[in-house]
Amino acid sequence: MSETRQEKDANGDRGRRVGVVLGSDRATKTVRFLGFGHYVGYREPSPDEIPGWTNPCIHLDNGDEVWGFETWWGDAEVVQRNLDRWASDGWTVETVRIADYRREGVAAAWIEASDGGRA
Repeated sequence: MSETRQEKDANGDRGRRVGVVLGSDRATKTVRFLGFGHYVGYREPSPDEIPGWTNPCIHLDNGDEVWGFETWWGDAEVVQRNLDRWASDGWTVETVRIADYRREGVAAAWIEASDGGRA
């Protein structure tokens, strides 16, 4: 049986170092990388829109706060290995800011149209 969100947070997932990818585009061989940061835990992204709905929250080193539903994320070491693999396979790893993709739901639309970071 898998742990609940609350159990995972209580058992030490909070504060874990993670890497975050916005998505990838096979046509251009581009990965949009948001950066590294720390997993904060489940929080309400927008209580006004969906009261009581929670999602993983990540604070990036650059000061941005991103949400699990916007991104592909995982342990920092695993994400770094993926970035290295993409680069060695000839992909461009582009560091971007989430604010540039949030306007009018651009992040969600871009992620839906992309490979979701799993090139």
